[in-house]
Amino acid sequence: MKDLKVQLVNQAMKMLQTDTAQKVMASPSVQNAMSFVFQASFKVKNEVQSTKRKLASALDLVTKEELRELRRNVERLERRVKKEN
Repeated sequence: MKDLKVQLVNQAMKMLQTDTAQKVMASPSVQNAMSFVFQASFKVKNEVQSTKRKLASALDLVTKEELRELRRNVERLERRVKKEN
């Protein structure tokens, strides 16, 4: 699967280097569309994360972010204890 992704990215990069693709990408309507897509993607990602947090809270579950934060705190405390001994 990674090989396919790499091949697709490489082909896209080659295509974007052509004069035609550069002209298309310079078009204000294409730039506006790309901007809209990125903004929409960002909004969807934020909404999904917010919904996950709310659902986890409602079900009294721990999120990955909270677990990561807890692990960091434990590791920090372990280093501190080790340093003081």
